[in-house]
Amino acid sequence: NIEDFDNLNQYSGSVVLGEGANQSVYFLVEDLAGNVLDTRMASFKPHYAFNDDITISTNVFVRWYANKTLFRLSLVGLLLVCAGIILLLVKRKKKKDETTNLPT
Repeated sequence: NIEDFDNLNQYSGSVVLGEGANQSVYFLVEDLAGNVLDTRMASFKPHYAFNDDITISTNVFVRWYANKTLFRLSLVGLLLVCAGIILLLVKRKKKKDETTNLPT
């Protein structure tokens, strides 16, 4: 029960969520006066951070994929490394061809 009205964002219970990626979480709360709060409604304007799309997992790859920024930057980095290796091999082959085709 909330008895201290300095902080109305208190909740003394618990919420149990299962493991999974991109779970959509919402709260539907009704107080004793019958006021209803639904975090899915467009009128819901929180005064605190509320993330309604969450991933719960201990798997490193699931968490890596769920972090879209990290996942995309990792792919870009991998592509840049591959492009650099290909460029290095092409330059090395050109240099080798130039040295073997020197007139004597």
